[in-house]
Amino acid sequence: MAKLIQPPQKLVTPEWIYGCRHLYGNTEAERAAAERLIMESQRTMEDTKKTTERLVFDNKKRTGKRHSVFVGWFQFTYDYFLALIIAGRSRRRHQSTQHGSVTPPSECT
Repeated sequence: MAKLIQPPQKLVTPEWIYGCRHLYGNTEAERAAAERLIMESQRTMEDTKKTTERLVFDNKKRTGKRHSVFVGWFQFTYDYFLALIIAGRSRRRHQSTQHGSVTPPSECT
């Protein structure tokens, strides 16, 4: 035989108070956990920003040092080879004037 549908049981006052407090407690715990998560995320963002700024500064500093070393070596080699070229030209002029041959004006420069 079919069972009759019974109305839901009514909560008595202590059960209702317990249920509300339990629900409120869960809500407060979730809110506190969310706030902790937000604070931890902000702290991580700040740490990452500081680390990034420090690394960028260090890399610029290192790159600047390397650039100055490179420019110094480039200038040294440029001056050295320029001196060799000038010395070679003057040596050729000196040798050509000793042997009595005349150099064309285009090679004299």
